[in-house]
Amino acid sequence: PRFNDDTEFNVVIDFHGYSRVDAVRELEREMVRVSPLVTSNWSMKLIAGRGIHSKGGPVVYKTIKAWLDQFGMAYEENQDAGHIVVRATAPVYGTKMRRN
Repeated sequence: PRFNDDTEFNVVIDFHGYSRVDAVRELEREMVRVSPLVTSNWSMKLIAGRGIHSKGGPVVYKTIKAWLDQFGMAYEENQDAGHIVVRATAPVYGTKMRRN
């Protein structure tokens, strides 16, 4: 994966250029890796892109959202910017907080 240097987040993963399958595989791998490190102020930024160069639009973005929903994870999304933020301090299990 390509990791960005964004000090606001504990982990930042850039999924540009990934297929849906590869993005989910990398997300799962990273979630397993960081799970012991998660504290109450932990956060992860997932940059999936807006799908400008994809035939089907933001397919990786939608796939990542579906994966998070499947596991009941709360996240903040900003589809206009093409990223999703997962925080350990999410207020409600499975809540999606839109930020546009």
